[in-house]
Amino acid sequence: MKGLFLATLAVVVGSFPLAKLTAFDAGWYLTVVDEGYGVASRSNLAFFPLLPGLARIPMALGVPSAWAVLVMAWLGSVVAVVGIHRVGAELGSAAVGFWLAFCWAVAPRSHVQVMGYAEGWFTAFVAWGLWAMLTRRRWLAGFMGLLAGLTQASALVYIGVLWLWWLAGVVGNRGQRGWRARLCLERLGAAALGSAGFALFWLYVAYRTGSITGYLDIRRDWNSVAGSPWPNLVKTWNVLTPGYEGTSFTGLITPAIAIALAVVLLLVMIYMREHWLAVMLLLLGLVLVLMQQEDYHSKARMLMPWFVMWLPLARLFARCSAWVMVPVALTLTVVSVMWGLDAAAYRYSP
Repeated sequence: MKGLFLATLAVVVGSFPLAKLTAFDAGWYLTVVDEGYGVASRSNLAFFPLLPGLARIPMALGVPSAWAVLVMAWLGSVVAVVGIHRVGAELGSAAVGFWLAFCWAVAPRSHVQVMGYAEGWFTAFVAWGLWAMLTRRRWLAGFMGLLAGLTQASALVYIGVLWLWWLAGVVGNRGQRGWRARLCLERLGAAALGSAGFALFWLYVAYRTGSITGYLDIRRDWNSVAGSPWPNLVKTWNVLTPGYEGTSFTGLITPAIAIALAVVLLLVMIYMREHWLAVMLLLLGLVLVLMQQEDYHSKARMLMPWFVMWLPLARLFARCSAWVMVPVALTLTVVSVMWGLDAAAYRYSP
């Protein structure tokens, strides 16, 4: 379906849209690849090193940097789809896994899955990490956290879930003999390992800037500050209320729809008693997105890694017949392509 988006965008642009696919955040990743990290105003130290590091692999084979970033971003999205399917299959069935991956692929702002963004890899690490926790593969869960922490700051959500997973193990093992069993040392080690990637990059930025709060200072330079989730919830309500002035489909309505869907689907997940790991992942992810005070137009993209929000719909779709789901899937695919084309023409980062 992303092939359809790329083909349609190429027709609109008149050639392969390399410039559009490597714009905005992708362009900043390119500066890391081509020039390394700097500490000037609007520093590219705001962008984590995993995607640029992966891009150096095809570059070693002579691939231009723009194509290298793009190809590795595409690979990350493929790995994410497989991981999301495995999570859905573990929590439901193969059909649930298929529809969970489908919903992620057509979600608002899903066109960034084929841009030079790190969302694909980050979602992949979250998906495989959640699957590892669900299947008790402790060290894999920790390793996915380490990689996620080298990919995006939103890894704090996954790291938080890792520590909650350890605490749940401690509570569940209260009656066990031996302090090692009661402390769930393997889960503790996994949580510590999962925290290491983010901590290492934080320390690296601190070294480059000469301040232990260097990363926060850089985020502040990017007008990215945290605050109460309430203003964004109020804004979402206002945007979706008839009569709101200055409404832009790409900049306001799309993220408002995504936030409203996330809130409603979170409540449905709680009502349906979905696995607590999935609920906590969405809850913490949604809170983090709402706490970010700037870039309202990017909220839909920020929600993409918390793919578990689509579980209720995936379960519903899995129960429907093919006669129902084929036209539904085609309609959602067309709508997703149209949303992607609209966002690709937008003047700000998706």
